[in-house]
Amino acid sequence: IARKDTAVARWNLTVTYALIGARSVRGQSSGWFGKALEQCRAAAAIEKAASPASRSTNEDVTTALVYTMAGDVRAARPYLERAEAAMQARALSPVLLARVYAARHENKRALELLWQGASWRDRRLLYVNISPLFANVRGEPQFRDLLQKMRLA
Repeated sequence: IARKDTAVARWNLTVTYALIGARSVRGQSSGWFGKALEQCRAAAAIEKAASPASRSTNEDVTTALVYTMAGDVRAARPYLERAEAAMQARALSPVLLARVYAARHENKRALELLWQGASWRDRRLLYVNISPLFANVRGEPQFRDLLQKMRLA
């Protein structure tokens, strides 16, 4: 990351740190979530420098994801609301938003968003079957139907 300081690398690192935090013992998890939020801010700053006039929808959805994975749904709420609005305006992928709802264990909403992503032909769905962020929805019949429709199963 130091050699190629890109927003994409930092977004991926944000999610990686959040996943480590979610799987860590209590005393260590807050440090990982803190690192995740640092990377999220750094990625947003890179995007802001490239496009100063716009707010990063990635920042909202990823911050909502990190706070949700940390168990702080109250802190996640304003970010999630902005991410929902961005998705309604077609400025944010429903697949990215589905990650937050999957982390909240709101499987029905997560699956609705994944199906919406399929109707948008969102390329992010190519990784839905291997992403650890969707582990808890994989057992749902609608998830298996989605994979079959996309010929990923």
